[in-house]
Amino acid sequence: IKELYDFIETNIDKRNGSTISLTNARWLYADEKIIEVIPKMPVTQLSEKLDELEILVSDAGEYEFGDKIVSIKEYKEKEVFVFPDSTANFVYVDLSDIALPLTIRTRKEGDVISPFGMTGTMKLKKYLNSKGIPRHKRDEIILVASGEEILWVSGVGLSSRIGVTSKPTHVIEVRDK
Repeated sequence: IKELYDFIETNIDKRNGSTISLTNARWLYADEKIIEVIPKMPVTQLSEKLDELEILVSDAGEYEFGDKIVSIKEYKEKEVFVFPDSTANFVYVDLSDIALPLTIRTRKEGDVISPFGMTGTMKLKKYLNSKGIPRHKRDEIILVASGEEILWVSGVGLSSRIGVTSKPTHVIEVRDK
């Protein structure tokens, strides 16, 4: 118990947190916001999970992605236009300059993003780190991508490539089945 207490005390002020092994199947994770018990996932299971979850999108519609529905629909002029918070489960976007097909998937090695409001690109890993997303949750985040370039990180942020400057063309939403 003292070892766990010391671990929590050491990591409670860390933005990105750390883990410590509890059993063969569980870790304790602690950062400045949360303390939780998480499952261990072997690298082989993780690789298989990432390879399985990839959907090509060539048109507006609803797509099943694990236990979620990803909806991409055209923006209609009569809808009320509200700028959502960057951590929302939906986002207004301008896809007029984006070549289809898009991909709905989880992260892969080499992914980059052009964060909204910034110039240039950064590695997705660094972006998620800067947003304080715990390592054990990064593989669950749904992404909308064009090749290796990430356009939207669900619940985290948007690429400047699809940010709305005048009028949106589409609305993307992630919701439970």
